[in-house]
Amino acid sequence: MNQDYTLIQTFEYSKNQIKDNGTSSIGRTKAANKYNINMRDFRQLLIDVSLVEPRKQVLIVSISVINMLVCPNKVHIFSTKDSQSFINQFQQLFKQADSFDSFELKCLESLLIFVNEDFTAQLNQIERVISQTSVQTNQSVLAQQRQLVTTHLNDISRAIDSLMLLMDEEDDVVALSFSNQSVMPQYQTKQIPQPPPTLTYIQEQEASSSDSSSQSNNDQLVISATSLQEFIESYLYSLHSLQIKAQFIESQIHSIFDVIQLKLGSKRNTILMFAVFMELLTTAIAITNLVGVVFGSNILNFWFADPPGPNSTGSSIDFWSLSGIFIGSGIVYSIVMWAWFKIQMRKLK
Repeated sequence: MNQDYTLIQTFEYSKNQIKDNGTSSIGRTKAANKYNINMRDFRQLLIDVSLVEPRKQVLIVSISVINMLVCPNKVHIFSTKDSQSFINQFQQLFKQADSFDSFELKCLESLLIFVNEDFTAQLNQIERVISQTSVQTNQSVLAQQRQLVTTHLNDISRAIDSLMLLMDEEDDVVALSFSNQSVMPQYQTKQIPQPPPTLTYIQEQEASSSDSSSQSNNDQLVISATSLQEFIESYLYSLHSLQIKAQFIESQIHSIFDVIQLKLGSKRNTILMFAVFMELLTTAIAITNLVGVVFGSNILNFWFADPPGPNSTGSSIDFWSLSGIFIGSGIVYSIVMWAWFKIQMRKLK
């Protein structure tokens, strides 16, 4: 089994049209050499890592379940079951991306649009499910929805972290545009040879070199750093809003679970009280049975006399008197113990 190949879906931009070039397999080593990225960068696209990192004429992007390499006029999306929805919608999403005209930024914006819309749709679906009356008493369904919310919340947090890391490095934000890379020294392919500087030259230029070079690069940028930062910040704000929404839904599910537990607790209390009452009643009956067993053989039960009936030999007064005492004492015992139980329950509250 050869694990050195990866399926990718390629889209090409030509004559203001986005063209689907289909799916193909590419070797990881070959891809790393072709797009001038190291194997570590390529491996990061194959594991569960969120990142947006520019390289020379390449953007390495991994957000949520979507991994892609953006090159000049071509984008390679890693073809998986989870990314299929994005691949199917890519051409339409590319048309919606209108913040910039450059191909690489439109590809990045297409992914950010998809991620926001996908998270929004998933969270709305969960809200609809948990709002149903039948679901609010079904703990298994609620547990499934809570797991989904937790998964989405983790994905949103990782997407936010990747954009926050990008924002921490201004040079990386500027380098998102391939046109900007052409005026950034660290991305230039060739450097103009310069004669060895003399000590006098260094002393004369030392004070102003850093400020002038920085200002010169900023003036030459095709897309300003401010515009790119505002672009990233706008999607950061959307993701933060989705994060807050996911946290709210998660708290709603926890509240529903709490209500279910309270209802179950009330039912348990009712069952417990009934069980205690039955215990008291059976104890009272047991006491009367004990007395009856001990003394019953010495009392004539005229219903079982020979011949039976009130006119049989023996007195029925003793039987009914003693039976009344037994039954009455059992009832009194039950009432007293029930009252004592209620008093103890109030004390616990």
